Amino acid sequence: MTATEGQAVESWTSEAGKSKDINLAPGTYTFHEEAAPTGYLKVTDITFQVNHDGTVEVINVGEKAAKGETNTVATNGSTVTVTDKDDDLPRKVTFSKVNLGGTEIAGAEIQIFQGKEATGNPVAKWTSEANTSHELELAPGVYTFHEAAAPTGYLAVTDIVFQVNLDGTVTVVDANGNTVEYKDGKLVVTDQTKPTGPDKDPSKETHNSNPKKSNQDKPGDKGKAKKVLPFTGTEISFTLLAIGLIIIVGCGVYFGIRFKK
Repeated sequence: MTATEGQAVESWTSEAGKSKDINLAPGTYTFHEEAAPTGYLKVTDITFQVNHDGTVEVINVGEKAAKGETNTVATNGSTVTVTDKDDDLPRKVTFSKVNLGGTEIAGAEIQIFQGKEATGNPVAKWTSEANTSHELELAPGVYTFHEAAAPTGYLAVTDIVFQVNLDGTVTVVDANGNTVEYKDGKLVVTDQTKPTGPDKDPSKETHNSNPKKSNQDKPGDKGKAKKVLPFTGTEISFTLLAIGLIIIVGCGVYFGIRFKK
């Protein structure tokens, strides 16, 4: 607290749940906040006047704050109330999408959601570019990094929860099994290479579902003799035919001899 001449007549640090009582002679004074509490914006200088009857009158509420808003100040008799505004101004956050070698890669479709889940409308979205980081302006708070589509040849990362701090740094709240870290002023997310080679999953093998085709020629069977099985009853038919022929021949011989006599 300073008088109009610029000399500080009182100074203190605010305490939670407490007001500050000071004795001031009638005159004009300036309320100056040297440093704001954590999470709040510093108010600009406020000019007020102490009257002879002890009441206080605000002469100038001060210049606009960093948010472009004027200070909120009120008087009630001899009480002056100054309201600090939340420091929710955006901070610059840099994102880097890299491969295992640390090179920034192109083609990742990224979305940023406010909160701990990728729901609702994203507050920002972009597609990564080769050898290029991406900068965003985000207010302090918790956000979710969501990769809607991974670059060709890479696996999409699962959702990552991070927090933008008041000092502009970033803290990884939940990496969700991904390789992610905040270093050199960037939130670096590393994509894993997609596995290559034939799929050997036995559940994906094709089985013969048509039993009628099971006796068809298979590769390698060409030129091989096939076994032909007789139909049921074929052996019995041959036996009866032989017996019939023997009877016929026997009868012919018998009658031939009889006719000669």
